[in-house]
Amino acid sequence: LIAVVKNRNTVRSNPDIFAFKPKKGDGWTRGNSYARWVSDVIIFHSGIALIRSNAVKVDAAEVLDAVQLPSKGLGDSPTGLLFTYAGGDTITVAVSAENLDAALGPKHDSSTS
Repeated sequence: LIAVVKNRNTVRSNPDIFAFKPKKGDGWTRGNSYARWVSDVIIFHSGIALIRSNAVKVDAAEVLDAVQLPSKGLGDSPTGLLFTYAGGDTITVAVSAENLDAALGPKHDSSTS
């Protein structure tokens, strides 16, 4: 149990990590997941100890205008994002307003937001 808590805290304390909620089917997941960018690859961390990782090359990350967002866990004004993977698959996620720049990735120009 101590190792689980220690690893979870280590992952979450990384300054590049941002919390998000992925959309699954018709709804949003209950708990927050965590991710970080390494160049044009996004690494998703999941599981109780955040030891399961999935790395995916992302071709585009765009802000969604009209999407029903989760009401808990991401602050007062979460934002919806659509990630398009290199193979053409997509995933919709919600991030908090303070994590938006980190979630859009390193190629995003924050001066245009």
